[in-house]
Amino acid sequence: MSRFVRWLLWGIALLVVGYFAWWWFSSMERQTIAIPAPPSYAAQENPLLAAERFLHRRGLAVAGETTLYGMAKRLGHRDVVIVPSFDATLPTGEQQALLRWVRGGGVFVTSITKVAKEEGEDGGDGAKVESTTLVRGPLLSPLKLQVLDADPKHPPMLQVRPPTSPYALSLDDQDSPRLAPSADVPPAWQNDTGGRVLAYRQGKGWLVLLTNDRLFDQGSLSDRDHAEFLWRLATLNPGKVWLVQAGGGAKSWYEQLWAKWPQAILTLAVLILLALWRKGVRFGPILPEAPSNRRALLEHIRASARWAWRREGQAQLLQAARRATQAQINARMPELARLPPDELARRLAKRFDLPQADVETALYKLIPAHPAAFAAAVATLQTLRTKL
Repeated sequence: MSRFVRWLLWGIALLVVGYFAWWWFSSMERQTIAIPAPPSYAAQENPLLAAERFLHRRGLAVAGETTLYGMAKRLGHRDVVIVPSFDATLPTGEQQALLRWVRGGGVFVTSITKVAKEEGEDGGDGAKVESTTLVRGPLLSPLKLQVLDADPKHPPMLQVRPPTSPYALSLDDQDSPRLAPSADVPPAWQNDTGGRVLAYRQGKGWLVLLTNDRLFDQGSLSDRDHAEFLWRLATLNPGKVWLVQAGGGAKSWYEQLWAKWPQAILTLAVLILLALWRKGVRFGPILPEAPSNRRALLEHIRASARWAWRREGQAQLLQAARRATQAQINARMPELARLPPDELARRLAKRFDLPQADVETALYKLIPAHPAAFAAAVATLQTLRTKL
């Protein structure tokens, strides 16, 4: 192949590569395709997880709870409680405790979404009158609120300006019942059109009521000004912020036990398993019981003496030895049997060369309480019986 042909082939190859590069850059473009990922297990279990992390990153002390039951006694005077949906079936005592806590300086934020509706009555022309329901319960009944039917003409967005915000915040509105405040108990501040966000001053604290229970969920926290509204509510008080997933009933008894004493329950479970293993599993046949070793007579005597001494039986033992000695004196020396005790002790001590005090103690004095003195008295009586 000549040199000219090689140069020609190289030129053609360069032209082809150049044309392909020009076509690629002119026809192709970079695109970003978002692939939705399912939420994590923690986010599925806790719909307020994003709100909790958001407030934590803003420097607030945040705690998550699953129910309002039993919380009132753990709340601080300047804490904030946010419950997406309040359940009026919460026990009366719990509601009264929460109301006392709010009036003492706490902030309670919740949504009213579970209110039983009443059938509207027929008007004079046959039309249905808008139904109203009075909000009941010790916590909310002092506000004298009424719940009205949802207004289909209500705009999908509302404006509200909390006390800690220098400007109005935009919030989404859902098709939910409206709240009608009483003229006797007007709210301290509310949204621009009313009936969606109502805030009441209760004593030293705040009671804030919403109608959108999904305002602070994972999917809607980033919409409009929901996150800032949450932060403004959380900073109404300088204390701890409690985010409660559910607003109603008590935990079951086993959940309360596990929450209070998990270590004790685990320890009891391990002990039960060990007991079952010990009773149900054996390695080889059962071994016969080993025969007990026989004791010497002296060991039995010592054991009986120790048992009698522990039960204050020294009196019976010494009296028995005294009776045996007196009986031997009566048989061997009848002339001494009628003598007074002190004279008898003196003659026996002189005759058998024994200390008179030891003989008196052994024969008729009080029973010694000390083991050594008791043993000395018994030994003296034994010596007298031997020498008689």
